Amino acid sequence: MNQAIDIENTSQQNMDEEKQKWKELCEEKLLRKIFANLSREQENSIREMVIPVKYREGDLIFQEGALSDGIYFICKGLVVYGKQLNGTSNRKRIFKLLGPGDTFGEETLFGPNLEARFGYARSILDTSLFFLEKASILGLLQKQSALFKDFCFNMAIHLKELETKLLNEGFLTTEKRLANLLINVDKKLANRAKAGSSRNCVQLKRKTLAEILGVSKGSITKSLKKLEQKKLVTLKNEKICIESRECLIDFTNE
Repeated sequence: MNQAIDIENTSQQNMDEEKQKWKELCEEKLLRKIFANLSREQENSIREMVIPVKYREGDLIFQEGALSDGIYFICKGLVVYGKQLNGTSNRKRIFKLLGPGDTFGEETLFGPNLEARFGYARSILDTSLFFLEKASILGLLQKQSALFKDFCFNMAIHLKELETKLLNEGFLTTEKRLANLLINVDKKLANRAKAGSSRNCVQLKRKTLAEILGVSKGSITKSLKKLEQKKLVTLKNEKICIESRECLIDFTNE
């Protein structure tokens, strides 16, 4: 009986240590990615306000029209941010594909206290996040002008990325737009490649890729097959292995 209790306690201790480890690693990522030149007191303030949360693949993080309660920082995984077209759940358009180091939910941060979310956010891989309550993050930013500047600079980078994406959509074929999307995925998941392998493999639904690019699922299937024929990716069911980011970049620049 004592041995069983010891095994249970050890298992729980290992789980607690693992949770604490990923929390600390993500805290460092948050502090370095969004803010610069933090004092020790400022670092501690941010560490105290973060709330670690996890979502399984396919989970809705927040829905369109929900009241805004804070922002999210991605530690691990992938999240899509989109909107239903004409209020129809069957017609959606995804604006952003977000990965480790990205934030989302800021669009209502500086608005009225109970402003509704413009779009929805959903995890497309198992995802670990930090949630920062609206009142807490606003209170910190209002007191610290340097931190407010860092935060706004980070939002400006995201806006520039979105503008570049919209610009490219008007001039590139679906095949090249898909290649650009896979390049983006590879960058965001750069630390997921297995030991001894230089490539990233990720399971992405064709429907999700279609919603991101605003094309049909059939168009995605055809484009993936063409990329596979060019030996840029390898396909197995819904898993996509990116053989070489550099070759994908060369292909989009042709």
